[in-house]
Amino acid sequence: MPVKVRCPGCEKVLNAPDSARGKAIKCPACETKIRIPAEAGGGGAQKSARPPAKKKVRDDDDFLGKLDLNQAIDHSTRVCARCGTEMDEEVLECPNCGVDPRTGQLSASARRKAAIKGPDPSEYYPGLWKDSWQFLLKNRELVVKSAVLTIVCFIFGLGCLFMVVWCTNPPPKMFWGALMLVSFLVVPGWFWFLSTQIIAATLGKKQVLKRVHVDVFLCVALGIKVNIWSFVFLFPVGLAAGLIGLINPLLGGILVGGAQLLMIPMLPAIMTHMTMPVTWKAWLMPVMLPIFGRTIGPSLYWAVVAFVTALINVAIVAGFQFLAFRSLKGAMVGVGLSAENLTTIQGTLPAEPYGKGMAITLLVVLFLIWMLIWCVNAAWLVFNMRGMGLFAYYFKGDLGLISEVAEKEYVAQQRVKGPGGALVTVRTRQQKIMSGVTAAGALLVTANVLMYLILGYTMVPRSLLVLMRLADPPGAAAPADGAAPPAGDPAAPAEGAAPAVPAEGGAPPAEPAPAP
Repeated sequence: MPVKVRCPGCEKVLNAPDSARGKAIKCPACETKIRIPAEAGGGGAQKSARPPAKKKVRDDDDFLGKLDLNQAIDHSTRVCARCGTEMDEEVLECPNCGVDPRTGQLSASARRKAAIKGPDPSEYYPGLWKDSWQFLLKNRELVVKSAVLTIVCFIFGLGCLFMVVWCTNPPPKMFWGALMLVSFLVVPGWFWFLSTQIIAATLGKKQVLKRVHVDVFLCVALGIKVNIWSFVFLFPVGLAAGLIGLINPLLGGILVGGAQLLMIPMLPAIMTHMTMPVTWKAWLMPVMLPIFGRTIGPSLYWAVVAFVTALINVAIVAGFQFLAFRSLKGAMVGVGLSAENLTTIQGTLPAEPYGKGMAITLLVVLFLIWMLIWCVNAAWLVFNMRGMGLFAYYFKGDLGLISEVAEKEYVAQQRVKGPGGALVTVRTRQQKIMSGVTAAGALLVTANVLMYLILGYTMVPRSLLVLMRLADPPGAAAPADGAAPPAGDPAAPAEGAAPAVPAEGGAPPAEPAPAP
């Protein structure tokens, strides 16, 4: 039968097997060797010289009990009771978790931030300047790339304009004119593309744009899109201004100018919608006006920042242009060209003209100054594009963005029975909108034609009428057959005046030469 023994090390009672009699075993708890007696009841548990474990525990307790733990507390450092973040004595809210150290609960501002789904809009106003400036410094290559593209397109466009003037045959003129138009469409298309890329990067919390390549064909297409969007967006205002202009032309002009000024603070909301997959809201001013009303505060703040930075930009560009004009004037004198028509704001020509070598150097300097001017302009645009992105990031909940394209299901045309039992095709919403736009355009064209036939003027600009050969250009000569002589001709007698009579002794007036 099992033998009960007590371990001398841990005071634990063990049941040893009967076969272990006369042998030593190890305690499974403390591994102390225990000798099992050979005869039943012949011996008890062996005594050990080792002190019992409980007494050792009591000694440890006595040691810890003598310690004064209050002296181990660091009273000079204040930490948050929730997250352990160190705080200053005057701080009333933990900067990490937002807990008020006086109450141990979330502060009012922390609860308000927790209730907001997304970033706190109040951080937009103080962070606009700093974040936009840091973004500009981290993306300097975008500024240089934009400046180089602008200068190349500008020089190429001027070359095409020269060829248009120099060529005499219509086909070459049309060719170079088309190239000039394309070159002037690249720059606005590039900045449109760049603004959408910066807004998308800001929404994705990116600080650096990588691999932004210049696609000339895409920029030309976007340049055409800019002009079409401007016409479509201002079409309702232009239509209203044209109707009002029939009564009061000044009021109609004020209406158009006010709408163009209103577009400036609306640009952040418009370009944010243009960045989304669905952009139809950005094309319609009546739809964008309520959105602008919900975000009028941050929109006007962005416009003020853009205006202030534009003043700084104008001051820097004016200084560069002053230096460039002086360099150009001296260079023209150096290469023997006339500079009589060139005047500066404050400066005058140097006392001695530049030599030809110096003139070439100055032309190079002139190009570098123009490069700096366009870099400053591009930096201003990139800075404010980042501001548009921050506007979209903090106020995207108020913009009504459509970030997903609805799955399009192709179905057969639905037909219903109309009056008389005839089948009528049911039109979709898009078809109704296109029909309305087409009808409005036809109405505008018809109204202009009737006004031209009855009243003699239209709502179309005169330059466009001259291009369409519906009006004579200003200063055009009168027709030759049966035309009256031009006003102010001293050779023509005034209406109702007597013919000239020669003075006494004078020669008779000369006979007019016969017509060939």
